[in-house]
Amino acid sequence: MKNMIKVLCVALCLMMALPFAMAEEKPVLKVGTNAEFAPFEYVDDEGNFGGFDMKLMAAICEKLGYEMEIVNMEFDSLIPALESGKIDVSIAAITNRPDRAERVNFTENYFEAYQALIVKADSEYTAVAAGMKVGVQQGTTGDFYASDILGEDSTDVVRYAKALDAVIDLNNGRLDAVVVDVAPAQAYTADYEGLTILDIEDADPDLYAIAVVKGNDELTEAINGALAALIADGTYDALYESEYVGYFGADE
Repeated sequence: MKNMIKVLCVALCLMMALPFAMAEEKPVLKVGTNAEFAPFEYVDDEGNFGGFDMKLMAAICEKLGYEMEIVNMEFDSLIPALESGKIDVSIAAITNRPDRAERVNFTENYFEAYQALIVKADSEYTAVAAGMKVGVQQGTTGDFYASDILGEDSTDVVRYAKALDAVIDLNNGRLDAVVVDVAPAQAYTADYEGLTILDIEDADPDLYAIAVVKGNDELTEAINGALAALIADGTYDALYESEYVGYFGADE
């Protein structure tokens, strides 16, 4: 009889604890990214996701009470993944463009970046021009910029799933230049002494924003509120120093 009472007590305790355990579970936010764009998003040597965007999104999720689930995919698959409901949001150094805003909600912009031209140190080229073979990451602002100059269907615009692969082809002499945002350009060229980075002065700045499923205004505004709070309390600046400036090991 005593054993039966003990069993009943244990069962009762487990039943009482279950609602508390369930209450502590956080809702999951599926976050799409393309972890090939250091220092914003990448996979480190231990297989962990790192970078400014990843840490910023983690801070946003913490503030809003979400468990972050990262879904890694090619860059030009991110917006279709939002449209299909595979992911809830995407943070991947995504430029806030009107054509994209027709398909997704964008939060307030959180970063201003610029395009750069990577060429060989002894190259005669200082800007994208006819006759050049230019590598870009497919679907990015660099792709749009080069296509505007050379032609959208031009075979001289060589599109890659990973910008780093374009840099490798440039280093091996298969391209004349690569167009990519300046910070990734610095990261990609760190191991190639024969490459140099040039400013693209006629390109508009890229304003990064977080993409949200179209029509989900409640989540969009919640993220905007979290972003504002993280900027106000200094978290944003701390992440910029540690994850962006710190990635290069020196002050900007």
